[in-house]
Amino acid sequence: MASFTRSDDLRGAVFTEVDLTGARFDGADLRGAVLRGVDLAGAEIDARSAQT
Repeated sequence: MASFTRSDDLRGAVFTEVDLTGARFDGADLRGAVLRGVDLAGAEIDARSAQT
């Protein structure tokens, strides 16, 4: 399994027709993210307010 950390810059990345089943996003900044045609069945989302 691939792992990405703070030092990996994925800003502006585009994921097209990828399978992220079982992926975890811990402490990720998803501001401005766009999700279209995604299946979120069984997803667990716990949001926190952005730090300014």
